[in-house]
Formats: sequence, structure tokens, C-alpha cells
Amino acid sequence: MKELRKIIREVLIVNENDKISDKDREIEKLLANKLDAREFTFAKTPDLDAIQEMAGTEKFKHGGLLIYYRKNDFMEWVFYYYEPIGLKKQKKQEKNTLKPKILSLKIYTQPEMVSMGANYHLHHGMLMMIPIEKIDGLDPEPGGWTNDDGEYQDFEPGQKIKKPIETIYDEYHDKFILYDGNHRVLQAKTNGDKYIRGFVQAERGQYAKWQQGLKK
Repeated sequence: MKELRKIIREVLIVNENDKISDKDREIEKLLANKLDAREFTFAKTPDLDAIQEMAGTEKFKHGGLLIYYRKNDFMEWVFYYYEPIGLKKQKKQEKNTLKPKILSLKIYTQPEMVSMGANYHLHHGMLMMIPIEKIDGLDPEPGGWTNDDGEYQDFEPGQKIKKPIETIYDEYHDKFILYDGNHRVLQAKTNGDKYIRGFVQAERGQYAKWQQGLKK
């Protein structure tokens, strides 16, 4: 139930910010007839992972789409998500090929990073474009936030990310462990970005590998 409540909250946030497309309405009508759920409330999940977290999720193919759904008779909800057939395989291949894009050979000191927008979490680091799919250690997805001018902001596509995030590289798992920038990462996801600019602290040997790769 905890996972379900989390997903419902996320779905409500998404539905508040996004208009339902004609394709969404078409899928909802299809599901209403297929599941005999004409009086149910329909909600599209933010992404495939969200609906796959639900126990009892089912799927079927229709019109070139792979449609996932989870019917909850007690709450009279139908959660759904759809994507073109074969897109999951394409995403998996793309995920496996994404590599960090090194922006500079320089290894920055903490004061230098702070002067560029960091928050004292790292002792040293390199500046790069980090693949978002390789970022780990995020907190539970946050709500809106207050910017530097004291204005409340919510997550909407197209908002510019100004400050770099801060991560430590886990070489064994090939992951970037997030130490600062939870809201920025979620904003990047909302934008549909594949990379986000950030500082990465690593072992000296790993720095050398990245620097050598940039020189080639």
C-alpha cells in the first residue's frame, strides 16, 4: 500500500501539470471496455517503472503499442502506461551505451567547485555531463521547492537547471552516487534530459582514465 500511495501521489502531480492527450483518451476508452471499468477513474503513470512497481500489473499489445495496466477494483482505479512495441529494448540498449561526457581535464578543488555552485559535499572532482540513468542514491521524489529568490517552484518541463549536482563515482557498480541535487535530477527527468551537469569525485586512478579518454 505504501508503494501504491506513492504512485497515486505521483500520478496526481503529473495529471495536474499535463493535459490528457487524444491517445491517452483512446487508451482509456479501450481499457474501460476491455476491463468492464467504465465507471472507474483512469490515471496514466509517470513512467514504465512506476506501473511495474505495482503487484498484478498486466500488459497486452494493441495497434503497435504495448499497453500496461493495473486494475484496482476496491479503489475503482485503473493505472496504465503505454509505449511503442520494442521501445523497452531500445531504451535498454541506449542505457547500456550512455557514458559520461567529460567537460574539462581539470580536477577542481572544493573552493573552486563552491565558486561554481557546489555545496561543500565533495573534496575534489571533475566536471562532466552525467548520464541520468546512472545516478543512484536519490531521496524519495520531492515536491516543489523554493528557489534562490524565495519563489516557490514546481516541476514543469523546460525549466533550466543552473547549478551542477554533486556525486561520488562508484567504479564497481558504474554508478554516480548523488550527494547534492535531488530536485535538479528530478527536474532533468521532467525535461526528458539524458544527461545532467555535475561534479564527480573519484579515485585518482579513475580521474586519469577519464582524462586519458578525453585526450584521445
